[in-house]
Parts: sequence; structure tokens; C-alpha cells
Amino acid sequence: MIAAGIDIGSTACKAAVLVDGELAGWAIGPASTDPAGTAEAIFGQALEQAGKERSAVDRLVGMFPTEERDPIRMQLSVSLRAILALKKIRVHRPTLWLLIMAKTRSR
Repeated sequence: MIAAGIDIGSTACKAAVLVDGELAGWAIGPASTDPAGTAEAIFGQALEQAGKERSAVDRLVGMFPTEERDPIRMQLSVSLRAILALKKIRVHRPTLWLLIMAKTRSR
């Protein structure tokens, strides 16, 4: 089985690929203002080092404890909504962020 994990932090992005439980490839790079692009690049480097294609990965491993998954998913959802909104309209960013956060918390 081929498993992979990606961790995007505030200063670095890390990825690892395991083949049958053994580390086959890994990569670390600096975080950027484009977390998705950074994760894509770092994950690609780890896959290349392991000699595997993305389609060969059987499982992506979540690194969050069960009790933290829902709050993290909510935070991710809010962030993605903010990014999409910022791309669609031009509003003072801190103001837009506050509006999105207020709407999300009221649900």
C-alpha cells in the first residue's frame, strides 16, 4: 500500500510517501503565500523521490486527532470561502474577512 501525508505549517511544508510502511520519499520546503501551490510542489517532490505517480497513492493520511477534525474542517472552509470571495470582488481584505467570520460564527 502507498500512503502519503502533507503538513502545511506557518513556516514550512512537509510531505512524506510510504510504501508498505517504509519511507520511500519525502520533501520539505518553506511555506509561502500560496499554501496550495506550495503543498502541490512539495508533494510532487516527495512522489518523485519515491518514484511514484499521484494516481498510485492509496491513502492520504490525516494528521489531526479525531476531536480536532471538525474545527479544522470549519476553519478550512472559512478560509476557502474568503479566498474565493477575494478573487470575485475587490473589498478591503480585513473588512471582508471580518464579514465572513461573523457570518460563519452565526450559523
